[in-house]
Amino acid sequence: MNQFPDFIEAKHGGATIWLERSLFGPAMMNSLANPDAIFAAPDCVMIKDQIKIRVARVRLPAAQFTAPVYVKRYNAFSWRYRIQSFFSRSGALRSLRGAAILRNAGVATASPLAAVEVRLWGMLASSFYLSKEIIAAKTADPYWLENLKTISGKVGLHRRRR
Repeated sequence: MNQFPDFIEAKHGGATIWLERSLFGPAMMNSLANPDAIFAAPDCVMIKDQIKIRVARVRLPAAQFTAPVYVKRYNAFSWRYRIQSFFSRSGALRSLRGAAILRNAGVATASPLAAVEVRLWGMLASSFYLSKEIIAAKTADPYWLENLKTISGKVGLHRRRR
């Protein structure tokens, strides 16, 4: 039974892909079969690049909409994490599940588009979560710099902590 009813689960190449039904098609499946290639796209803007997680904003030519997409890559960065992956969901599937929980509870969130897992011999190598951009929203860094950093004193300290 599919745990994400709005998504189609399919294997393509070495990846398992959960794709929003309206996007399902050969072009999108091919682009998600090698999700690392998305980060090499000329219009890719890197938002976060750390050992555990990479986040980028990019337009997907295979998608039928023009808004940018956020792609989050969860790296399988340690052997402990890889061994644990036999018994737990990937970061991408946890994100997809979290978005479904928020949507069902009526909480506004970015629309999930896809989750991708790449496993080798059953062990997680990497996973990817794709969601639509929320138009006119700010990511945390610009919000912090433009709205919170300029507030001084105790008021600023408390607002930043909150």
